[in-house]
Amino acid sequence: MADGVRGGAPTDLCELRLPRPPQALLLDFDGVLCQSVALKADAFADLYADLGPAAVAAVRAYHSIHGGLSRVHKIRHYQQTLRGSDDEAEIARLVDRFGSLVRDKVIAAPEVPGAGALLEAARHCGVPCHVISGTPEPEMREIVERRGMAPFFSSVLGSPVRKPLHVQSLIEAGPLNPSRCLMIGDAMEDHAAAAAHGVPFLAVVPDGAENRFPDDVPARPDLRGLSDALGLQPGGDRPSRPSV
Repeated sequence: MADGVRGGAPTDLCELRLPRPPQALLLDFDGVLCQSVALKADAFADLYADLGPAAVAAVRAYHSIHGGLSRVHKIRHYQQTLRGSDDEAEIARLVDRFGSLVRDKVIAAPEVPGAGALLEAARHCGVPCHVISGTPEPEMREIVERRGMAPFFSSVLGSPVRKPLHVQSLIEAGPLNPSRCLMIGDAMEDHAAAAAHGVPFLAVVPDGAENRFPDDVPARPDLRGLSDALGLQPGGDRPSRPSV
């Protein structure tokens, strides 16, 4: 479907059995907090532009379908399928080149509408927020710091650890009740990580993008109005903040 929110798919959180406010928010970064998905697609395409339009189209399609996977995974896949190479040194070189292409652009990219308001409201209400990204963790922490977002997060987590393990670690360390938390993502890998641990999930599907999520997954084009929908309002109840 071409529409950002598929016909018949829920567009609010009424279907989720979730306390207002939630105990914690688990957030992907690219495409959820920052409008950086397209610029990363462009960077992957640049790495394989010498192979022609068909290869570039394949690179973009794989990146779109597997948005939550790490760049190492994607570049290894591209090298194997497009260049017939398993050279780990070359994969490492391309991973470094990709990072140099995107880091400053991600830092300068605009936020997803409503992201700042959501983070501000969560901090005001004492609801911890955690970034769970496929970006290498040191780079993700640098980006968050340089964007001035570090005060909003209890933790910033990235690759090489996969997202399901990050979710498990947060639940166990909190401890968090998974049914009282909310994970927000824009990729099927995000949904799978939440589902593996019983965490309610909200999809971000921009207007005009294909919605690949199951029909029963609530989806929104951005985060505008979400703080009110989650009960993150001044004077509202403050959940006990876990030490994570």
